[in-house]
Amino acid sequence: MAPSKSSFFLREVGYLPLAYIGGIICFVNIHHTRFFVGYPLTQTFKELPELPASSSMHWSQIAVGMWMNGKSTIEGYKILFLGCNGKYIIFDPIKNIWYKSKVIPTSIRLPLIMNLRSQAISVDGFLYFMSSYPNGMICYNMLSGIWNHFLVPILHAIISGRILVECGGRIMFVCVMIKSHVSICIWEFK
Repeated sequence: MAPSKSSFFLREVGYLPLAYIGGIICFVNIHHTRFFVGYPLTQTFKELPELPASSSMHWSQIAVGMWMNGKSTIEGYKILFLGCNGKYIIFDPIKNIWYKSKVIPTSIRLPLIMNLRSQAISVDGFLYFMSSYPNGMICYNMLSGIWNHFLVPILHAIISGRILVECGGRIMFVCVMIKSHVSICIWEFK
């Protein structure tokens, strides 16, 4: 299915951005039943095909991350959908195919409780997702397909969920803390 130029997408209400990379954004409708990729600057949008029946993913409880195959989206990109049950599936928009769904290793505690307010980030061949349980980050190596979990200590003074951000290839946590006053704190992950 080739991308189509359409202004319908911009007129529709109830579409939310889930992930982005290189100016391309993955959107979902409010019912979590239809997914799109788009490049808003050119108003080029494409609906993703339906999931294979064998994937048994529940769209309403997923985290989404994207990465580029090379240095730009011209070389292609992929979208990873991660469910709280540990199942994940990857979509290749260039080939317009879903890869076979898989499950993260049992060494990472399930079910996952993902921080859906914090978008996944792509840094140096790894895709990072913020998780509340197990606490920390879930990391996917895009070349080897290996998953890891990094524990991040919980500070009891944190009142809003931590947000995972990337700045110049560095991974940082941003959160709001309350002690005697409210403050925004930033920690770098090493």
